[in-house]
Amino acid sequence: MEPIYNWALDLKLGTGNLGGRGQGRVAVRKADPFHKLHLKHVHCLLSDNKKRNVVMIRIPKEYDFVIQMTNESQRREFIQSLKQAVTDHEDVVDCHETKEKHIYMQAFTQKKRNPLLERMVMYGLKNLENASQLATDVALRQTPSVAPQYADVDQLMQSSRQILHVPNQQQEEALKHALAQPLCVIQGCVGSGKSMMAAKLGYMFAQRNQALQARGRLQVLVCAPTEAGVDLVNGYFMSLNSSSPRVVRVYSPDVERVLHPPPRVVSRSTSTFADQEISQIKNHYSSLSLYELIRGSNSPYCKRLKEYEGLFSLYPDDIADDQFEDYIQLVSRAESAVLAEAEIILCTCTTSAQLKISSVANVQQIIVDDTNTGTEPEVLVPLSIYGDVKQK
Repeated sequence: MEPIYNWALDLKLGTGNLGGRGQGRVAVRKADPFHKLHLKHVHCLLSDNKKRNVVMIRIPKEYDFVIQMTNESQRREFIQSLKQAVTDHEDVVDCHETKEKHIYMQAFTQKKRNPLLERMVMYGLKNLENASQLATDVALRQTPSVAPQYADVDQLMQSSRQILHVPNQQQEEALKHALAQPLCVIQGCVGSGKSMMAAKLGYMFAQRNQALQARGRLQVLVCAPTEAGVDLVNGYFMSLNSSSPRVVRVYSPDVERVLHPPPRVVSRSTSTFADQEISQIKNHYSSLSLYELIRGSNSPYCKRLKEYEGLFSLYPDDIADDQFEDYIQLVSRAESAVLAEAEIILCTCTTSAQLKISSVANVQQIIVDDTNTGTEPEVLVPLSIYGDVKQK
């Protein structure tokens, strides 16, 4: 179980100010018994301005905490207390310095979080009108009214037994249930193999779809609330090498803008990722990414894309409007072609709502892994977008 820290009592915060510049600051009370933080791997950003008194703590499933201390000494004492509390539970604190203005720009505060959750809820509810009965049942927390019969469960279990990992008895029962039922929720403690089972289940769904021989490729959508969660499942598929189904990893627009800046700035945007997050994404960036696949040697669009990008890199200030428009359309056609041939699409829950995916994908099954790292509206996004889905 993840440790639970009492925000003011265990971390000895004392009297700081919580919030962001111009957002109204909230005093943090000592020994507040109502605000508890579920922390595992703690990420902190520290301001490197003259006062060196600001710290931001990133907390999964909550908004970020931005705390302005009285001085650098108070901040140092707080960080030491935080590190000691986390070390006692054998966890880790990562601290990185950045400019104070970047902390306020990057912070996912309560003020930023609430409108986003509201938009997600409204978007999900709007799409329920066109969603399947199964999606509606899930969103309304009702028992699925549709229960299709599958005769291939034992065959899939047997043929996939050696894939990734031979399941133990509990895992085998969970996989059978997921293959046979329209809706299945698999729970387990940290390290119990849930992400591995998500990949294994995705593999078996892909095998089922191949056997159906339907007109048009049937696809599996595998999501997680975070890019790191998707990367974990992606790693299992990559370990299969030639045995893997055809997988396409789609990153969010924010990630792609950071790693592969467009040849022309279409809109003014600020990265929501800290430097260490960008470094982690780069280290785990998949060769199965949509960006890489459309530029790979097997893509019929590869040559023209590289010609355009080479030209843009040589003459960045002389990109004509018609050239840029042709390039954007070429990228769109290339992405649609790759996504249409995928057997498994990997992305975050919110990225699954991108039109370039939803307009092409023929999703039959949805797997959402690591749901505890996201919010309920996030998890509902893929469930409400894909109206013909048969299993979740």
